[in-house]
Amino acid sequence: MMNEGSLNNGGDIIYSDPYSYGEGTNWQDEVFTKNAKMQSHNLSISGGSEKVDYYLSASYTQQDGIIGGGDWDRSNYERITVRANNVFRLFDESKNRTWLTKMNITSNMTYIHEKTRGIDTNSEFGSVLGSAVTLSPILGVFYADEAAEQAALAEYAGNSNFTPVYSSKTGRLYTIPGKSYNEIANPVAYLELPNARNSYDKFYGNWGAELYLWKQLRFKSTFGLNQGWSDINGWTPLYYLNDSGKMSTNNSVYNTMTKSTTWQTENTLAWDEQFGDHSVSVLLGQSAMKSTGRSLYGSSMDMLVEDEDKANIDGTTGLQSDGRRNATGGAWEPYTLSSYFGRVSYNYAERYMFQATVRRDGSSRFGSNN
Repeated sequence: MMNEGSLNNGGDIIYSDPYSYGEGTNWQDEVFTKNAKMQSHNLSISGGSEKVDYYLSASYTQQDGIIGGGDWDRSNYERITVRANNVFRLFDESKNRTWLTKMNITSNMTYIHEKTRGIDTNSEFGSVLGSAVTLSPILGVFYADEAAEQAALAEYAGNSNFTPVYSSKTGRLYTIPGKSYNEIANPVAYLELPNARNSYDKFYGNWGAELYLWKQLRFKSTFGLNQGWSDINGWTPLYYLNDSGKMSTNNSVYNTMTKSTTWQTENTLAWDEQFGDHSVSVLLGQSAMKSTGRSLYGSSMDMLVEDEDKANIDGTTGLQSDGRRNATGGAWEPYTLSSYFGRVSYNYAERYMFQATVRRDGSSRFGSNN
């Protein structure tokens, strides 16, 4: 194909005998994780009595990434989930009286902890997958021998941006494609570079209480809470993958932290009654919601040591005064919502039905005239 492309562009044949190179390098085999493992473990306990129903569960999931997974740990995924669901029947005196007859409380809580690492695979060229699909199989993952390595190092000796990338497993120098490959780089060398470590914590809670005040008149109140925390840490070493910009001339670290909270409450008063063929239902309610959050980002150049365990902003010498350290962040604009609503339903003998609903909403995102 490269010969055809060269001829179509008016050039000469690049490879007179392509078969002399043998099978070559299957770059996709080099970057895809063979037999990517996945494990999942679950433990649950449930039970109940006249007063309480409960369900508790815990699960753990771990999955190797398809590209750069396994020992590379460039796209692996890990999750821990804990759930607790409960129903408490505080009292039930419906057989003995018509007021304050019964009350139930519900509680549902979930906590999730996730760890992820991601790889840029969507770019046609210049990413791990893009390079694995397009890089010539004539090139090898490493140079053929020490003499070839030394020749490559000598070729780039005068390049001030050159920082060779060696295999952490074998210590060998990764092949560097020439300028004719443009932005395509050695995809296995890509995997040698560190990527972001992402950590996410999420909590979901919903609690409710329902009290029967008098006969079919009941009051229900619910409160929901969603909280999320994220922590993204990454660092970039000095490296040189090709002659077309796939390089780093400044090592650096970065960190992003976010926190968000959303709560919502709803209170309703409902009444249902049956009079012969007549059925009436009335509902009055109020709800409110608020969402807040904040984020913080920091980065700095000039790492003292290129080590993932020491990749912290405090482990750099970059200064903000010379533009080599940066920090930004702050609170997000809060979002609030408040509503009042009512509904009346009427049914006669399951033949004629009528329903009317009224609702009024107020939001911090509405204009002053809304």
